[in-house]
Amino acid sequence: EQKGDANRPIWFVDSSPSVAQEGAAAFAIAYLDNRQTQAQQLIATQRQQIASNLANAEAQIRKDDGIIASSPPSSAASQTAKTDRASAVAQISTLQDQEAIVSLLNTDPGQVLVAAQLPKHPTSPDHVLDIGLGLFLGLGLGLGIAFVRGRADQHVREATDLEEVLGVPSLASIPRVPGPQAGIAGLVAAHDIAAPASEAYRALRTTLMAALGADGGTLMVVSAVPGEGKTTVASNLSVMLAKADKRVVLVSADMRRPRLHELFGLSNHHGLSDILRGDLTLEECLLTSDLVNLVVCPAGQAPADPAELLQSEAMSTLLVALREAADFVVLDCPPVLTVSDALVLVPMADAAILVANAATTKRGALAEARNHLEQVGTRLLGGVLNNVPPPGPGGLGYGYGYGPIDAADGEVGSAKR
Repeated sequence: EQKGDANRPIWFVDSSPSVAQEGAAAFAIAYLDNRQTQAQQLIATQRQQIASNLANAEAQIRKDDGIIASSPPSSAASQTAKTDRASAVAQISTLQDQEAIVSLLNTDPGQVLVAAQLPKHPTSPDHVLDIGLGLFLGLGLGLGIAFVRGRADQHVREATDLEEVLGVPSLASIPRVPGPQAGIAGLVAAHDIAAPASEAYRALRTTLMAALGADGGTLMVVSAVPGEGKTTVASNLSVMLAKADKRVVLVSADMRRPRLHELFGLSNHHGLSDILRGDLTLEECLLTSDLVNLVVCPAGQAPADPAELLQSEAMSTLLVALREAADFVVLDCPPVLTVSDALVLVPMADAAILVANAATTKRGALAEARNHLEQVGTRLLGGVLNNVPPPGPGGLGYGYGYGPIDAADGEVGSAKR
């Protein structure tokens, strides 16, 4: 088939060689016939339009001739008719030229240059080509899926994700502790100091002591939503601070869903809510732990108005008293996006850390929590990424073992490669 100045082949595919030949030939003939019919219809339409315009122009001339004949030569009607007649005469000349051009148009659609031949070999399947295309498309599809999944995954998976969302440093990445996050597994810093998670808490302690200074301070441990491990982080951090010969008071300020007492195996019958209501004294509610330097204040029975109690003058007075008696006061606070309890404590604390879970925390929730904390003037020291999965077969590992434990402070006596 010839189209314009380009010769274009026609392909027809069939499992039978003869049918493929007949199909290609029939398609070429049908294509040329259709092109010729379209051209003829277009010319006929143009001729009809020109003929209609000619008839209108001739009718205008006859009308103008009548006006000119019946009107005085100098009248306005006669002058207007003469102008219209001249325009109609000019239009007729143009239309006649167009009619001549249309009559010269060629409706020949072209011709088949090479007749369809009977195929000698099948064109498909081409196994080499198919395999190559399959590998190429598979690789491209895999890369595309990986890219889309990476962009669509809104979870905070790594420390760099945490820093990007919060705009503050990542203070520590806490490895996932095998077993349930309670009891011995939850208080890994107290029961298994050789675990990778204990080493991470030790590094977190060093960073916080440097940030808050030698005099310590009141530290809030918060998260965006429940279940991100803030209680576990607050408890293990307090254990590590106590092992560093720092006087620590760990306060369960989450009076709605307290679980800090569970990690230490303590009673929650009395606690912070009783102190703030004035029912009990601080001394009656503080509970000792297995570590000499660490005391725990449970949440107590859930009050009807926890936010009001935390924002009260009694809470401010309590924290001042605790701060005078201890180097560090660590507050296990409620989730920022769930309730406003944590935000009312900001003016009473020196700083805060925000805990995220590598398995569940999403960027949007973490960013919203950061905004809430910024709006009330929180000094956010950084983020802690909790529940980080262990490195895979190709990941980094460390071959350090631990020597005997010093009975005086429960720390490692020596380390060896």
